[in-house]
Amino acid sequence: INNFAPMEKIPIIKFFKRKYGNELLIDLIDIQYMKSGIMKQPVHRYSFYAVALITGGQEEIGLNDHSVLAEKGVLITCIPGDVWHWNSDTRLQGYMLVFEEEFLLSFFNDQLFLQKFPYLQRNRHSPFYFLGDKLFDRICLVVKQIKDEIHGDETNLRKTSLSEIDQHVLRAMLYETLVLIRRADDIAVSTENETSLNRYVD
Repeated sequence: INNFAPMEKIPIIKFFKRKYGNELLIDLIDIQYMKSGIMKQPVHRYSFYAVALITGGQEEIGLNDHSVLAEKGVLITCIPGDVWHWNSDTRLQGYMLVFEEEFLLSFFNDQLFLQKFPYLQRNRHSPFYFLGDKLFDRICLVVKQIKDEIHGDETNLRKTSLSEIDQHVLRAMLYETLVLIRRADDIAVSTENETSLNRYVD
């Protein structure tokens, strides 16, 4: 993974706010759906927050100056401006939960709300987390509920308009996800003077 591309040349992907017609500041994207974009631009940045949940596959993935062997149970947190480094032919499976800061702040009316989550801060210890079986299953359940709310479930036709999507329900499920991530074990990343160790191995 090349970590040395000049920052100004790294493309920035912006949030598609009107993907479902009117403005919606949260989305859940299957990594399979992202593959064509990753193939064209394996190194990129986001202008929004993102949480990647890996459900299958095994390969290295990087964020900023660090990387991890991503596999089932690994979760990656991203804040605006972080630089992703994917394999251009990624075989990873999972979901990317993406949202704009405004989606939460407009409801909680607290400009410091996201500071309650250390893993969404610039100086966070690590952007990589291991969930463990029980927490993985719990977060997968919430992710499925988010998916069903946005896209419809197996028993209903796909939702086609924003009026069919309950943003208050989505906000509650996003908040639940962020709180659950607090229970995850961070995967330590290396600095100039230490070797990277997985806390589980340690």
